[in-house]
Amino acid sequence: WNTASVNQLMPDGSICFSTAWSPPKAWFTTLASKLKECNVKVNIKMEYGEPGIMYGGDITNDDDGGVISNEWEEDKVREWFGFSDDETDEDEGL
Repeated sequence: WNTASVNQLMPDGSICFSTAWSPPKAWFTTLASKLKECNVKVNIKMEYGEPGIMYGGDITNDDDGGVISNEWEEDKVREWFGFSDDETDEDEGL
């Protein structure tokens, strides 16, 4: 899904990029597997979201080269995007 286009490299070392249609779970799974194959022990986490449909979640790697995927509830998505509790979908342009 065109994950090669990095939009921002953040001061904390995180990388921001956009993909089409859905989170790049296959890409993340491949990355976690390759890290395990190379005996690289690092924890990685990908957070994703789409404010237009209040969809978001995170994916982390485990010690066995697998992944753990979580979809967030709407309140967590709103918090992640910085929407206040008193904002309505209309206020957000959704």
